[in-house]
Amino acid sequence: DVKEPADIYSAGATLYYLLTLRYPFLDFDPYTSDAYSMILENPAVPLRAHRPDVPGKLEWVLAKALEN
Repeated sequence: DVKEPADIYSAGATLYYLLTLRYPFLDFDPYTSDAYSMILENPAVPLRAHRPDVPGKLEWVLAKALEN
């Protein structure tokens, strides 16, 4: 069963992508066989690494949404 955390994660990942035009994980390719393990085993790249102009609180919210 899919629970609410999946919605939070997907909203965070979508917003991250919309703000940066990059996936939240370094060298992530959704078409590879290890895409799911990459998400589960690696932390997201901090939003401000790609967008230093965003507020720190927004970065914090997205980091919390993308926690594994």
